[in-house]
Parts: sequence; C-alpha cells; structure tokens
Amino acid sequence: MLELGERYSSERGTWIKIADRSAGRMSFERDYAPHTGRADPHYHLDFTQTWEVLSGAIRLRAQPAVAPTVAKQLPWVAPV
Repeated sequence: MLELGERYSSERGTWIKIADRSAGRMSFERDYAPHTGRADPHYHLDFTQTWEVLSGAIRLRAQPAVAPTVAKQLPWVAPV
C-alpha cells in the first residue's frame, strides 16, 4: 500500500501519488500517459468517485462526480 506522499510509476509512463488519507477520505493525484486509462465500464458500491483536472485536458465518459452503483468508464487520455 502506498503511504501518504508516495508515488508509484508504471512502465507505460503513468503515475499515482496518495495526496490525502484522513477523516474517511482518500484522494490521489494520477498522471496518465497519452492513450492510457481505458477500463471497462464499472461501478463502486461504497463511495462517490470524482475527478478534477489539475493540468492539461481529458475526455471523460462519465460525470465529474459519480455516485455509488452508477456505471461509469474511467478517464481516457487522448488528444483533445
């Protein structure tokens, strides 16, 4: 498990860093390499997933906030 502030980088050029893990909340920063980030549509049973673009742009095939049990597809990084 990554600790607060730790960063994991993949061979494909993406990385993830834990930004907050307090008061029942977890947030992380993730950098997607171009043409990565695809996943089959899915949903979570126990939390609302939100996205905020800190720099650059993404095509998002879901709302910026997705409630539990609502199917969604993860961000897909492509030229915008």
